[in-house]
Order: sequence, then structure tokens, then C-alpha cells
Amino acid sequence: MTTTLRWTATLAALLIGGMISAADAQSEVLPDGFTLEPVFNGDFAQGLPVSFAFLPDQRILLIEKNTGVIRIHVPGTTAAPIIGVVPGVDGSSERGLLGIAVDPDWPARPYVYVYYTHNTSTGRVTMYTATGELTDPNNTHVSLASPYHVLADLPDNLAVHNGGTLRFGPDGALYLSLGDDLSGCNAQNTGILAGCILRLDVSLVPQGGTGPPPRADLVPAGNPLSGPTDEDRLQYLWGFRNPFRFSIDPATGDLAIGDVGLVTQEEINVVRAATDAGSNYGWPHWEGTIDPGNGLSCGIGNPFTFPVYTYPHGGIASVVGGPTYRAPIGATAPFPAEYEGDVFFGDFYQGFVRRLTFDGANWALADSVAGQPSATDWATGLANAADFQVGPDGSLYVVFMLDATGRDRGLYRIVSSGPTDAPLVASPAGDGPNVFPNPARPGDVVEIDWAGMTSRVTSVEILDVAGRRVRAWDVGGVDSPQITWDGRAGDRLAAPGVYFVRLTGPDAEVRSTRLVRLR
Repeated sequence: MTTTLRWTATLAALLIGGMISAADAQSEVLPDGFTLEPVFNGDFAQGLPVSFAFLPDQRILLIEKNTGVIRIHVPGTTAAPIIGVVPGVDGSSERGLLGIAVDPDWPARPYVYVYYTHNTSTGRVTMYTATGELTDPNNTHVSLASPYHVLADLPDNLAVHNGGTLRFGPDGALYLSLGDDLSGCNAQNTGILAGCILRLDVSLVPQGGTGPPPRADLVPAGNPLSGPTDEDRLQYLWGFRNPFRFSIDPATGDLAIGDVGLVTQEEINVVRAATDAGSNYGWPHWEGTIDPGNGLSCGIGNPFTFPVYTYPHGGIASVVGGPTYRAPIGATAPFPAEYEGDVFFGDFYQGFVRRLTFDGANWALADSVAGQPSATDWATGLANAADFQVGPDGSLYVVFMLDATGRDRGLYRIVSSGPTDAPLVASPAGDGPNVFPNPARPGDVVEIDWAGMTSRVTSVEILDVAGRRVRAWDVGGVDSPQITWDGRAGDRLAAPGVYFVRLTGPDAEVRSTRLVRLR
């Protein structure tokens, strides 16, 4: 996630002096109404927690960079037992087990995907099949087995610039960030899977055996590059140095990417799913908005896209891209409404968290809120943070990879204790309306059917993930327990993303079902 020299020094300190942090954290400073709480910071032995993923029932999977260990944690408990170990992980320098994602169709597809560097000098994406208690939110009896390699020969010739994020988008595709493998020209060559963001269709895997499948089977509809090779067709974005962490907006499918700089600037790129697919972000010819003077000619005539925000590299820095804040349906501790749609990011060494907001034309630092430590920093004292994600409760979750003064490494959350609007109520599984097709593609007419429900329904609403009404019907006098939605929000088509179909009865009882609109 950093330059070779920085990571080599950090890992040397870890090996020689035990768990010594790369940057000793000062006491965290958060805005008024926010607190940092431990979720699980128990005994990791020698493990370095680096990323995590939520199951639909709110259980949490955590991975350790250097050991290949995958753990499961039930919120509110003090344990995180090991449910699997990825064999052959090379955890040296910036390498390791770096990313994890859960299949969006869990538990029908009980698959967990991991991205890691293997001791054969290759990067891999491997899917594991989960067995055991797949739907019990209070149970840790889950095992991961039957590895199937989705990608098995990603370039990993050098021990740095490996990228590391694996996330599913609201379109059902699997996205993966890859660094340039310390060769800047890789980022300008779409025939090499390096310095880029991949977009993969994993709906056809596993295909039997241990994989990998033909790469052509992983190319989803809608990827921007036409070839000539499957490597080109798998790429969604390119021209990155080391996009260690990125997030995907669950409402729009937009990406927010932190690309780690060399010596001058760290950068944040916000990628509009509707318009920016296929963009080239300029490395090695641009580091943020500055020409780093590499003297390379590869791709020099390509059109480049500049970041929406940069900050000086200073003495030592490594940007960690964070989430676009969307309060989940049913969140018990959502952030105030003013945060909706803002992009968070941090810095591994400098320990700040910052917040960008969009004014309709440009991204810029959000206005300060009460208690914020400075005009630029929304929070400080959070060094060694390796991943940020919004949790099902609406809190901002952060994993600290290393110990720091006064704080053990592990998973924490930034919780809002301020006043919020009452959250929408999500139905238990199987207790909401039937929605078909789901996911829905452009042109599909969605049928909403509540014939199996015992209570009377008086209104039907389509809501986005922020709880904003997209479409509504009064069905109190309708005899048939079914309506259709043409996918429109007023005079336009609703954007691809996650929506909720909410039914309300005369006693204000609410039932809802998740609906996904694909591109």
C-alpha cells in the first residue's frame, strides 16, 4: 500500500521488535456526538487484521494479512474463531491476504471470495464454499472449504504495489483492485492485469474442479474495453499506481478509490458508473495533479482523468480509500442526514479521516461540524487503519492492522450518538412482498406481489437505500394483491442500484424486500 522503502521499514520493525506500530496513534479526536468503540480487538496472536466483510445477518468475517487466517465474529461477543486458513499466502512486505467479499446471493450461493498473493509469485482470487450455520446470526459454526481459483496467475513479480480490495457492486459484479507491481508502464497496458480495477462476472463459477475458468467466462456485460484480449475485457478502470482500498456506492454503483502516491501527492478518485467506466487515471505520467518526472513514454498519448481530491504526501503517507456513506435500511445508529452521499477516506500513517461532499458539480472537503479537530480533518488519531466500511447499523467500521499506544489492533466502529430520523424497518427473511425479476435489468417490468401476506396492505413504496421515496402507490382500494413497476422515477428511469419495496398497512405495520436494478 506504500512505497517499498516505507513498507520494508514497517515490516522490519514488526519482525525485530514484535508488534510495534508503524505510527503510534495519539488519542483519537472525533466530532461531537461520535465515539470510537471496539468491536473485536482480542488475541490475534501474530496476525495482522487488514480487512473484513459483513454477512447478510450482520456477522463479520475478518482476515489476517500475514497468516492467511479467516475469522468470524458475532457482534456483541468477545470471540472470533478461525473458520479457514488460506494456504500458501506470501505475507512479506505489502503482500498477503488483502481482500475478502461475500457473495451477494448468500446463502443460496454460500461463497466467500479472497484476494491474496501466493508464494509462487502470483496473485490469486479464490472462492471458498461455506458450510454450517449459514443464517444464524448468533452462531460461529461455519467452515470454509473446497477452494476454487477464479484467477490464479495475476502478476506479482515484486513484493509491493499489490492493490488489495475485493468488493461486490450493486450490479452483482465482483470488483478487484490491482497495483502496478512496481512497474509504472503496467498501468498503461490493458493487456496486463496490473495498475487497474477489474470487474468480474462470477455467476458461472464454480465450474467443477479447482479452476480457474476461462477468462472469457468472467467478462461481464457492460465492461468498457473491447479487447483484443480477455485481459483488456476484464478491466473496468486503469492507470493506477496502487489502489489499495476502494469502495462502491450501494445506491449508484460509483467507485471511490484511494490511489497511493510516490513522493508528492495522495489522491482520491470518484468514478461515476454511468459515465466513467474505461477511464485512465494517468500513472506513471501523473501522480495526483503533478508530473512525477518518471521519464517514461508508455501510453503518453492516452487521455487521462484527474482525481477529485489530492493532498500532499509530506514525510510519510498512504491514502486509504473509504466508503460513500449511505445509511442502511434498518440502521440503528445512522449518521445524521447531512452525511448522506459523502465520501470518507483516511491515511494509514497520518491517522486522519477526511470527508468529501458533492455540490452538484465538484467534490470538495465538507464543511466542518462541531468538535471536528480541524477544517480539513473530520477525525484524527486513527493511524494504522487499513480498511473503512459502513456497517449494517450505520456506523463507520475501521480495522486497525497494528497496535498503537492506547489501542490494540483489531476491528472498531465510529458510532453516532446524535439524533437521527427513525430508521426504516427491514422485514425478516421471507416475510416481505415477492418481487420478480430480482435483480431487474433495464426494460424489465417488476411485479410486486403480496398475496401471501396475512395483513392488509394500503400503500406500496419504492425507496432508495437512503430511505428516499422513488415511487409510491395507494393500494387501499385495490382488490388484486399485485402491482407492477416500470423502473421509472417520475419522468426518468431509476438509476442502477439497491432499492427497497416497502408495504404499509392500516396499523402502520411495515414489510420490505430488497430489490436490485442492474445496468
